[in-house]
Amino acid sequence: MDCGFPALGETLRAQISRLPDLPKPQQLDSDMAQLRVNRLHYEELLNKLSQSTLGKQDDGKPLTAEQSRILAAQLRTQRNCLTHCCRAMTPRYWNSPS
Repeated sequence: MDCGFPALGETLRAQISRLPDLPKPQQLDSDMAQLRVNRLHYEELLNKLSQSTLGKQDDGKPLTAEQSRILAAQLRTQRNCLTHCCRAMTPRYWNSPS
């Protein structure tokens, strides 16, 4: 009696044959190191953004209320983008301190 197992075996063999080759350990180490470098870069940008005080116009005058509102929105957007970049550079299986 044929329970469909030969077809299942063929399907599994076909799927396995389409799997990509495992990457070399050295390449994985290199890729992980590059991700960490990128993450540190984004963290540094985020720290600089947090420390910047851009509350004046080019001529030294204080920002208007509208300019302050626009600046705050832009800084919030930049902070969110950099935070997402940092998270994207931190795979879940890394145990690196943040």
